[in-house]
Amino acid sequence: MDGSILHERAIESSGHQLLAIRASRLLREMRFDSPGTLDGKPVRVMLALPVCPKLQSPGIGLPPTFSDSFLLDLGSRLLRAHNAGDADSVFANLDEAAKREVPPEAFRIQFAKNRKISGQFPAVHYEGLQNVERRSELLLYELLYALEIRPGVPAGVTMVVTVAERSSRPSLWGLRHTHARFPPSPYEPYPTGSSRRRPAAERAPEN
Repeated sequence: MDGSILHERAIESSGHQLLAIRASRLLREMRFDSPGTLDGKPVRVMLALPVCPKLQSPGIGLPPTFSDSFLLDLGSRLLRAHNAGDADSVFANLDEAAKREVPPEAFRIQFAKNRKISGQFPAVHYEGLQNVERRSELLLYELLYALEIRPGVPAGVTMVVTVAERSSRPSLWGLRHTHARFPPSPYEPYPTGSSRRRPAAERAPEN
């Protein structure tokens, strides 16, 4: 009983999955200065704590087609392919314009380098939008995903996923892995109180 939070559950949800996941993760990382006491002895205490996200308007953000479910599913699918060494399935799902920019063999080589950089991991967390680039008539969104050695424990490896905005649904453009630390994004706000951006957690589903 050291002031840490052992269990948490939402009494009322905002209805947005990513916000709920971030709030849950933030609560699990909190520490009170001292535990609750009864007759001078530390005891477990139940506490209702409101979490009120304050989202600023950054001017440029993700379009509506980049839904919570799309972002979480994208990270999980890419993590499964990465762990399985399945470069071909990832290449098959690339945007057709992206396929014309990189030959399949070059993509396989880069994919293998990504695996060598990071190894295998059981979990991935969506961190946020890092950059937006215009490519001819397309907008390319650079999304950051944190790989973890287990849920809640970052491995120090970031999966950088580039996605193109299409009229029907977003389309994968490319990905790479890096150990680099990224500066705060100018596009999306992150919860405060940490030197590292708080990611939204998502365990990779079992195959």
